[in-house]
Amino acid sequence: MAFAPRIVRWKPAANGIRKVTCQLLPGYVFFDADTTPDWTSIRASESVLRILQYGDGEKALHGSDNQFAAWLIRHGGILEISHAIQVGAKLEFMDGPLKDITGKVVKVNKNRKQVQIALGDETSILPTIWCSMEFIEINTNGIE
Repeated sequence: MAFAPRIVRWKPAANGIRKVTCQLLPGYVFFDADTTPDWTSIRASESVLRILQYGDGEKALHGSDNQFAAWLIRHGGILEISHAIQVGAKLEFMDGPLKDITGKVVKVNKNRKQVQIALGDETSILPTIWCSMEFIEINTNGIE
């Protein structure tokens, strides 16, 4: 299975903001293989610029990078907008892909409706990611 992950983001528009779907990691494709791929043949393809690898030469995802790819697959390769409520100083995601992420919220940009999530450590291929979200306001009558 091969997929190029996509993300739904809020983008400024003439009449406010609108949802757009774009590549999460432009130019990157993830794939799963039961056996070790023929890297020479893959590298020879004109459409392949390079194959990412870790410092030790390993090409297969591991650790938090592998968890991130599995998380993307669980969500069909597309990260929809998540909804959250603020509970004290913390965010609680009510639905969407961020509800089951193992990462940690690093920053919140309420104006742009985005949240930065730490996915792994400095050895990760993708240490953080910005995802779009919406706040759910709670009033005395319940959720609005």
